[in-house]
Amino acid sequence: MGDAADLVVAFNEQVLYGRIANGAYRPGTVILLENKWATHPDEAVQAQYAEGLAELKRRGFDVRELALEQACLAHTSNPRVGKNMFVLGMLSWIYQRDLDRARTEIANVFGRKGKPVVARNVELLEGGYQYAKANLDLHFTVPAREGLPPQVVTNGNQAIGLGVMGAGIELVSMYPITPATSASHFLAREIERVGGVVHQAEDEIAAIGFAVGASYAGKTACTITSGPGMALK
Repeated sequence: MGDAADLVVAFNEQVLYGRIANGAYRPGTVILLENKWATHPDEAVQAQYAEGLAELKRRGFDVRELALEQACLAHTSNPRVGKNMFVLGMLSWIYQRDLDRARTEIANVFGRKGKPVVARNVELLEGGYQYAKANLDLHFTVPAREGLPPQVVTNGNQAIGLGVMGAGIELVSMYPITPATSASHFLAREIERVGGVVHQAEDEIAAIGFAVGASYAGKTACTITSGPGMALK
């Protein structure tokens, strides 16, 4: 997990418990907490929220209750879909991130879905930015560190693919399932550049059988799968 977080945005209090158990937060960690559960029609949910809120405060967290649902309704009829983008706008204000870069990224990600989708997400982004500006006293500048060596920006599945190629593996057999699919997509695009092959088998058993057979034939091989896939193997 690295160092304990300074700031967390949570859409309900329940999602925090696992991270608390992992030591991901510290006394003083700021929690921006969705407060719609405080007035939920189900009294049991209200009670659960109140209990969770009290526990978070007992642990020394700086809890800020926010009406995110209500704020999102000013920009979309479905806050459940739009809330992530709204929060991105909030974080852009809190950490003084450039909104033009965010707008560009939204256009890149949602461009194929058409201009209305892009415009709706930009509106949510800007709405979150203005909401944070009006309602939060959190405003930080985190300067970029200079002098770092060139680095690769990647995710875990791409890193697995880079490791496979770096290890000189010649054949990867797989059957589509998360996380094998995304890692294999990366490998299928790149591994031929270093002399390797990706084989998509008809099921997990066939995938490991293909890898074992290739190894008997003198190839350096591996298979990639998921938890359920491992159980099948």
